[in-house]
Amino acid sequence: MMTDKTKQTLELTQLPDLYKIARWDAKTAGTVAGQVAGRLAQRIVEALGTTGDSQRMDQQQMYSLSVTSTEVSLVFPAALEAEIGLEEASIEAPYTAFVVHGPLDFALVGILAVLTTALAKAAVSVFAVSTFDTDYILVKSDKAFVAAEAWKSVSDSFLIKVNVAQ
Repeated sequence: MMTDKTKQTLELTQLPDLYKIARWDAKTAGTVAGQVAGRLAQRIVEALGTTGDSQRMDQQQMYSLSVTSTEVSLVFPAALEAEIGLEEASIEAPYTAFVVHGPLDFALVGILAVLTTALAKAAVSVFAVSTFDTDYILVKSDKAFVAAEAWKSVSDSFLIKVNVAQ
């Protein structure tokens, strides 16, 4: 068993916004979801500005668009629903997002497994999003406190620090 001195530290921070997850099926994905994705992309471009200055975009937000042959899924801050429009989408909400501080080395093994196993033991369902640099774990907002507590005492491999929004 590893001691705290030999464990790698994983730091998670709860993002302040509430999130929604939208889904379009393959029949509407090509048209409606494409339009929504275009509006969202336009908003991100406007936030970044023409210089690509990432400091202009709210550092405490995340967006994720996933496209497969059977569906399109979009994770976005709930406050933006009216702005981006969600015609014909199925919606799940509200969610709270936790970001795993990165960048994470691709050689690291078991990060999502450790985090999601702790949540499974606490009966908390998850929606996970991975980027090149890090992972995001979204949980139903009424389970955010339970998730944070589950992570604090879970791992033999990682020392987990959780920063919860006030």
